[in-house]
Amino acid sequence: MESFLDMTLDRNLYIGVPVGAFLCSLFLLFCFFNTMKSRTVRSLRAVLTSCLVWTGGVILMRLQVFPGIRFWHNFALFGLLVIPVFMYAFLFGFLEITEHDALIYIYGVLTTAWFWAMPGVARSCRHRK
Repeated sequence: MESFLDMTLDRNLYIGVPVGAFLCSLFLLFCFFNTMKSRTVRSLRAVLTSCLVWTGGVILMRLQVFPGIRFWHNFALFGLLVIPVFMYAFLFGFLEITEHDALIYIYGVLTTAWFWAMPGVARSCRHRK
């Protein structure tokens, strides 16, 4: 495997963009660690964490880290699919909407169930010998 700096700086921009997005999301998440503990800030932290999961999964998939490309692809896909759940919760908190909170949980459960029902997810989560 080539060195990481050769991949990012020399000829492979496909790893540089996710690394930049990961670092920006990480910086924003650290900015919100010591803020007040309101519902809106907690939801924004969840959105940023799901962005970190998505971009982190893409980076590890590009680097072909153990347990394999399929696992990290599913990991990144899960992070991508959870972003709307947390964005929905963030908008509900920001706009102070309290009457339809059950929709957030229903969408979250459906997203998680759909993700685990995808073919190959359970197979890629097992450790290979």
